[in-house]
Amino acid sequence: MDAYVQTSWKDKPLRAIPYLLIYMVPISVIFGHYLGGWWNFLTPLSVFGFIPFLDLLVGVNKRNLTEAEEKDRRDAWDYRAATWIAAPVQVTLMLWGVHLFSTSPMSLIERIGLVFSVGISGGALGINVSHELVHRINNNNVLPKNGSHLLLLNR
Repeated sequence: MDAYVQTSWKDKPLRAIPYLLIYMVPISVIFGHYLGGWWNFLTPLSVFGFIPFLDLLVGVNKRNLTEAEEKDRRDAWDYRAATWIAAPVQVTLMLWGVHLFSTSPMSLIERIGLVFSVGISGGALGINVSHELVHRINNNNVLPKNGSHLLLLNR
């Protein structure tokens, strides 16, 4: 057996890092805006160009999690936090984008890039994380349900 399988998920430092990579999408919206001009298209370029290229380089992981590993990840506080903060991040990004669009002096190309970027972020972050939050719904905790609905509403 390789070391990855033998090591418990709970023993791994920074175990939620892979789940935090989705936040690179809203970060690219912010960087694109502050760099200005054509950089407002940084998000579509990243999501439809750079990330698929990296995906080709890294390859496919065909290993499925065991039931115990899946339960560990589902119950881990850092994994839950990584999904729960998606709703406030996406709603804030959308409101920020609307504010910029309506109050900032931007060229037409910057406005188009901002709209595409905020929309792509909503699709990447909103829909994917909302799907994960729906799987976490139970009778004792309304946060996942409300978070998933909030993410879908702002799409």
